[in-house]
Parts: sequence; structure tokens; C-alpha cells
Amino acid sequence: MWLINTETLQLEFFSDATVVDYVILSHTWGEGEVKFQDLSDKPIAQHKAGWPKIEMTCRLAQAAEPPVAYAWVDTCCIDKTSSTELSEAINSMFAWYRDSSFCLVYLADFEIKPGQFIETEVQKSLAQCRWFSRGWTLQELIAPRRVHFCDSSWEIFGTKESLQRVLSEITGIDSKVLKNSACLPAIPVGRRLSWAALRSTSRIEDIAYSLLGIFDVNMPLLYGEGQKAFVRLQEEIARSTNDLSLFAWQQTEADDFRFRGIFAHSPREFLRCRHLKSPLERLQLQTDFTLTNRGLRIEKNLIPTELRELDRTNNGLILGLDCVESSPETHFAPKWIGIYLWRYGSTYVRWSPRVLHRSDSRGGWMSSPPNPTYITMVLSQEEIETMHIQTKILIISKRSSTAPSVGVVERVVNTRGSFISFHIFPIHTSCGLEANAASTTNLAVIYGIQGDLCKRPEDREPWAMVYRQGQAPKAVSNHIDDIFLSGHNPHEIEKASIAQDFVFSNYSDEEGSLQDEKMPKQVDIPDSANNSKIHRISITVEAEPTVLQFGRSTYNRTFMIIVRQRDIARKPA
Repeated sequence: MWLINTETLQLEFFSDATVVDYVILSHTWGEGEVKFQDLSDKPIAQHKAGWPKIEMTCRLAQAAEPPVAYAWVDTCCIDKTSSTELSEAINSMFAWYRDSSFCLVYLADFEIKPGQFIETEVQKSLAQCRWFSRGWTLQELIAPRRVHFCDSSWEIFGTKESLQRVLSEITGIDSKVLKNSACLPAIPVGRRLSWAALRSTSRIEDIAYSLLGIFDVNMPLLYGEGQKAFVRLQEEIARSTNDLSLFAWQQTEADDFRFRGIFAHSPREFLRCRHLKSPLERLQLQTDFTLTNRGLRIEKNLIPTELRELDRTNNGLILGLDCVESSPETHFAPKWIGIYLWRYGSTYVRWSPRVLHRSDSRGGWMSSPPNPTYITMVLSQEEIETMHIQTKILIISKRSSTAPSVGVVERVVNTRGSFISFHIFPIHTSCGLEANAASTTNLAVIYGIQGDLCKRPEDREPWAMVYRQGQAPKAVSNHIDDIFLSGHNPHEIEKASIAQDFVFSNYSDEEGSLQDEKMPKQVDIPDSANNSKIHRISITVEAEPTVLQFGRSTYNRTFMIIVRQRDIARKPA
């Protein structure tokens, strides 16, 4: 750690900064700041606009009781030409501010006029200071034990302790955290992120890097990654805590996405988390979630959604977040909150991210059994657009049969954008007799929408195939027959994954595109009572020319999967 000698104003290096006392400066950058290399040539440094900050910081350090021999100023105490040193400094910043003798906050745009009373007029003008809108200054306020506030003339007009109520109102930071930063772990993650919701940084990545110390996590700096930095921050937080308020963000009005991943785009989406609180037993909660290549895996009690648009597809669930909100939106009544999830293929995504589910108690979640669920962490713009368009595509199965001896179950299935879906047809071939195991054959119609990224989402076509239980050779079956098992073993989502793997393994080209023309469109089933007769079941996919109203939803593209049956004579052996 490089420190400025407050007498010589020269830099000195300390491998262990805990053995020395130092004053640390918090400020907003301006033009002509003194850089690390500038201090090697003091005459040049003294002619820069930022030199008075260094000089006054050292002067106030020496004037302290007892005097402090060293000072740290971020503009000139980090060699920013070294990526290694910059990364170490940013990951250590919270600790450096915490371990300082005291912190000087310099407000270049604040001046106390004679006769002003700090609790009234000053509070309004103080809140307008640029310092309160910057990302880096959040941890610089929280971490130090002692903070002195200086106006534009370097006059100290208050401390963190004396201004505690004012600072809490301006920043939203809990008073107990301003008193002692060791209280940070007791504050819900979502609430902590709300403190940064209205702050900004010059580089988009820095809004994430400036929060590392608030959550006691570390990560490498990758300037140029843009918004991904905040996603990585959330991943690191998820690895270090089981606090579900991390997912309590709400999409801003500026965005209009119906589907999102489980992680937020920026701290701004946590703005309404300021009123969250977690029960005292939060650290004892058994909620477990891990990051996998399929998404965030969580084993948690889930309940069906009350939103009718999701109910009719059986795709919607609510994930309870084990925290309470008391805000203007709840009329300050305590409400347990959750988020809406929507099944997409074998995983879930966040649905309707602008709103939260609110209930009076956790009773509904407590009574349901915990299930392992995978939630997509981030959705790309392309994926969001694809899902939005696919919600306007409806696939319907319809029977076309004249033979009463074949009982094909009719179903209407809304894929709601799933990459793959299927349903089972039990075929009864015992004419005039009760159906039994010997006379029943199970068929599956497996279907979905092409995932070809080279095509626009609205131009992607459906595909479909028919499969008879036991049809595939064992060597290539990929356990496909497991989709016919009843109950929840395997789980429905696992069955969809099994079907997806089978289709992809056997009916995709070298580029991974599914080849609908190579998929089986018919199967033959011998009649159990008549050896000379075969029941041929075939499917076709036909597009409906008009927009269809189905329930409460309107679909721009509708496809009918027509299931046909006809009897043919068995050829003699």
C-alpha cells in the first residue's frame, strides 16, 4: 500500500498497512487530478488542479490529535498503469477505509453560509452534493469508524456521528451500519444493493467493483465486460450467502421485458428493496442454492402462481424469498414477498419482473414440499425476444380418426415458448373389450420450435415426431422410455430433458439444427385381437392462417398437430 508522508509529501510503500496510522481522503474526481507518476516530480504535481486536495489532507492529518504521519489519496496512491496493483487496491479498498485513523470527506460543491442550521437548510443542500451520487463513495462512507466532513473551504462542519440522522435519510443506509460497519451482514442483501440504486460511476464496470467490500467478496477486474461485471458480482454474492433477497429486484419502467434471468441488470433495479427485512432466523434457514451450467439450482418450497395467464399452462410457480416488505406499495403493512417463475424447457426464468408476489404469511410455501429447480441466471436480448415471440405461438394437437377401436386421448397443449414439449397418447387396440395392459400401447408426440439462431424468432418453424414406447434400440434410447413413467420419478422437467436429449442426439445435423424431415411421422401398432390388422398412427403439422384467441391470450401464429389413424392389412410373412 502506497502512503503519502504528510511532512515530505512523498510516497512510501508499506507491505502491511496495519502497522501504520494514516488518514484517508474521500472525494469526487475532477479535472487535473494528481496521478501516481506525478508525485515523482513535485513541481509538476503542484501545478495540477488536484494538488490542494493532497496538501490539505496532509495538513489536516498533521493537525489531528494525535498527529497522523501518513495519508492516502486514491488519485495518486495507486499505480493505475499496473492492472495487478489496481485489482489489489480495488479488492482491498473497503478494508483500507475501515482501518484508517479517520476519513476526510471533501465536498467541493458544498458551502455553509453564516447562520445556516445544519438540521434544516443545510440538509437540503447537502443532499445535492455530487459526492452522494457516486458509486465509490458508498463504501467510503460506511467503512471508516470516524469520518469528518469538510466543505469547499476545507472547514470541518460535522462528523458521521453528528450527522448520522441526516446521512441515513439522504443515503437510505441503516443507522446501525453508519455506527458500525460490522453490522452489514445483518442487513438483507437486497436492501444493501438498494443503497447503490441511484449512484453512478464513470465506467459501467465500477458500479459492481465499488460494492465488493459491502458484501465482503472478491473478484478479478475485467474492464470492457460492461454490464457483465454486475452479474459476476451477484454470482459471487450467491456463492457466499443463502440470502434470497438477492433476487428481490424489480425491473424498471425503462425496460419492457416479460422474461428475465434470475440476476438483475444493475443496482437501479433494487431501488424498491429499501424496505426489506429478514427474520432473525435468516442465518438458520436451510435454503440452499448453487450456480451450475444449467443455471441457479435451488431446492425450495414453490407454490403455483395465482396469475391466470400462467395457471392454464401449469408453467408458473412462485419462489418465496423469505423476507418481508413494509413499503408504500404495501401501505406499510408487512408482506412476505416472492417472485414469479415460468418454465422454459427444462429450466425456469423470471416472469413479469416488474412485480412481486406478496402474501400475509409464509404458510403456503411451508406446506409445499421442496423441489430442486433450475433458474436461468441471465437471458440475452436474443433469448428474451425469442421467448416473447414464442409466447405468441400456439401448438394444438387434434385427433382425426374414424376407427372407434383406437382411443386417442385429445389434448390441447400450449408450449409457451418451451424448446421442447410432449404428451402421451395411450392407444387401446382391443375393440369391444375393456382396455388392459396387453391391449394398450403408449405413444408420445414430441414437438417444439426450431432453435436456429440464424433465423429471426418469428421465422422459426415447428417440428414434431411421434414415438412409440419401446421403439428405440436400447443402445440409442437415451432413456427415452422414462418419459412414459407415471408420477414424479423422474420429475416432469427431467422428462423434458430426456426427450430433448433424445431428439437432439438422433435428429440434428452437424450444426446442431433439428431436421424435421428425418423425424418419424408415423408408427404401426399391431391389433392385439386381430393378427391381420395394423393401426397406423401418423401426425402432420398444419399452420392456421388466422390469429387465434385462446383463453385470455392472443396468438399470432398457431400450428395444429393433427393425429390421424387408419387401419391397414398386415402383409403376410
